[in-house]
Amino acid sequence: MPFLANIKIGSRLGAGFAILLFLLSAVGGIGLFQSSHIYDGTRQIGEHWLPREETLGAVSSLSDDVRRTALLFLVTTDGKDRQVAREQHTQSIAQFATMLDGYSKLVSSPEEPVDLERTTWIRNARECPKVGLLEGTVAK
Repeated sequence: MPFLANIKIGSRLGAGFAILLFLLSAVGGIGLFQSSHIYDGTRQIGEHWLPREETLGAVSSLSDDVRRTALLFLVTTDGKDRQVAREQHTQSIAQFATMLDGYSKLVSSPEEPVDLERTTWIRNARECPKVGLLEGTVAK
């Protein structure tokens, strides 16, 4: 370090501030570069992931409507109310199928349809008409 002892104090301070300015500029450049990646990730979430999750939430809500209207049909005793409940159930199934088709168009990875099929509330909503529970009660 005898080399530094021979340099004037002003030159040493200038070199120290220059090094500090270079490091600060490097940190700022890295931060700017990383913030552009954050923006790209945020945009991808907003354009791809969020609409899919919103649609999946709507599918979940509609599957609850399918089950609710099926149970409403089963507990209603008046013929007119049963007919209204049956129409609501049929309409709920149609809306559910439409929304599920809309969700399947938003699916981008091969794992998501598998997860969709494994979800119990979708399986229950799909099986409800197949069981024939409603048709069996209509005959009585």
